[in-house]
Amino acid sequence: MPLTSTGWGACIGLGIMHVAGQGSIAWALGRLPAATASVVVLIQPVVAALLGWWLFGELFGHLQMLGAAIALSGVVLAQWASRARPVAEPA
Repeated sequence: MPLTSTGWGACIGLGIMHVAGQGSIAWALGRLPAATASVVVLIQPVVAALLGWWLFGELFGHLQMLGAAIALSGVVLAQWASRARPVAEPA
């Protein structure tokens, strides 16, 4: 249990961010194609790692960088593959 108002503020802030984040994911899942939404959720750990580096000075290892590159590549490929392609008319 937090002993200070700062500790309680941190707990409340984490709770609000959790509800906002999970609520946003649930909202997006109902509006995106399932294949796209499932891949886009993979961005979460990449963003968390970047925020950890930016806010707390955490370092990236080679495996973390490789994982981030793979996750982001998957998102790009999924978006590229889900684009509507023009249907060729029969000759």
